[in-house]
Amino acid sequence: MERIGEIISRVMSGEGYQKRSRQGPVYDLWPQVVGEFLAEKSRPVSIRKGVLLVQVEDSVWMHELQMEKYQILQRLWKLVGEEEITDIRWTARGYGLRPPRRRRTLPTETPPRPLTQDEAAWVEALCAQMGDKDLEVTLRRVLVRYLRAPQRGPKGPANSDPSVSPRQP
Repeated sequence: MERIGEIISRVMSGEGYQKRSRQGPVYDLWPQVVGEFLAEKSRPVSIRKGVLLVQVEDSVWMHELQMEKYQILQRLWKLVGEEEITDIRWTARGYGLRPPRRRRTLPTETPPRPLTQDEAAWVEALCAQMGDKDLEVTLRRVLVRYLRAPQRGPKGPANSDPSVSPRQP
């Protein structure tokens, strides 16, 4: 009966496994090859016919890495040898490290606060000066949103001049 270690050694001695094990450091040590910052913007994907394919966050980082290509190749050759990797190709296609942008939304459980009488009077005074109905509606909507925004609490009217915002000190 053959031992499990002998079976594994025999299977792993095949050319494909030896080659893959020699190329393993490329994937594992990528942050040491290009630095932590550039490793966050890129990742090695495959090695085919001696060409290392690296996905990059966008074309700006692709250009930056292209400028350092020879230095990166020299560091890689120290790890896996010149015969394993002969060139590097960059691609921005399919890069998925960047999380999708999330829209900032206000909490839904708290309704927007009502405007104070002074704020409402100020908004109406400004909107009354508009000659265009569409512009008046848009201005009213913008001013009400501005005054209701939670990070900008009202400071009260500074004076009775309608051209002065009630938020000014």
